Amino acid sequence: GARPGTAAQNMNDHVDKILVKERSNLITKLFWDIALENNKKWIDWQGEIIIDEIGKKGTVIGRNFAYKQVVVEGDESMMGKLIKIKIEEVTPFYLIGKRID
Repeated sequence: GARPGTAAQNMNDHVDKILVKERSNLITKLFWDIALENNKKWIDWQGEIIIDEIGKKGTVIGRNFAYKQVVVEGDESMMGKLIKIKIEEVTPFYLIGKRID
């Protein structure tokens, strides 16, 4: 509980749990929206990525100069390789590229 003699002692014990959940959902959505808008700036970017991870369903994951995660079609034989790509799509969490070399 609140320490005696502090402002916290006079405040309501808690914010309504439903309100807390609504605020949390709002902040999460705002975060995703901002992340997506930031990643949209990468659309049509061309450059090199280093493949450092195997993705899902026939994809590999690489990183560009800005350490942005880029997903491209490929397999484990591409691990450690430097490839040239163009960003075609984005999500809030990663970029989606197509090989152009």
